[in-house]
Amino acid sequence: SREQEIGLARKMERGEKAILKALARTPLTLEEIESLEGTLKENPEAIGARLELAATYLDKGEPEKCGPLIDEAVAIAEKQGKTHRLEEAAKLRAAIVSR
Repeated sequence: SREQEIGLARKMERGEKAILKALARTPLTLEEIESLEGTLKENPEAIGARLELAATYLDKGEPEKCGPLIDEAVAIAEKQGKTHRLEEAAKLRAAIVSR
């Protein structure tokens, strides 16, 4: 029935969130965050690193850290005329809102 489908979908979403949270706590994820932060220090104009770091924080369950990174990426992308990065930023913002 429709109710069963909705219940199953919710279980699947909870399972996906649990997996993402578990992965976000792994040493590999922490190393990736440190690497991306290092990239930003070396290259302040790195749009992709900002968006990737924001996505990593979102997966880690820390969406409050995403907004400033996305805002910075958008400002740089607009300055550089990189519209595909603006689209990536919009998708990431939508992912934050949907959670």
